[in-house]
Amino acid sequence: MSQTRFADLTLDLFTPYTFMHQGDCEHTLVITDVRKPIPLHDANNALVYPRQSFRCFQKRHRCRMCRNAPSDLVTADDFYSGQNPCFFCQNCYDLFHYGDKGELLYEYKVFPYVGGW
Repeated sequence: MSQTRFADLTLDLFTPYTFMHQGDCEHTLVITDVRKPIPLHDANNALVYPRQSFRCFQKRHRCRMCRNAPSDLVTADDFYSGQNPCFFCQNCYDLFHYGDKGELLYEYKVFPYVGGW
């Protein structure tokens, strides 16, 4: 990846691509405009490109139980949580869904929480 340049890629406009780094940090990348530089309008330094033209605001949910930690997991059809979907930090999730011996207390769906909803 460190040897790859944009000039080496074949990209389509308005198609979402995933840029991953550090093993698990993912960013969505969408190319919306390709054109030749305009001398009086655009920077003459190739190091400033590609440049970000838009950043989506993402609100990260906090844990519904402790209301303090950021969410790590989201549950669906989780009857006893009181909310559908319901967001949990890892600590509250474990305390709420598992018994003293580590057994699952009831059935529901659980997913990793990866971003703003």
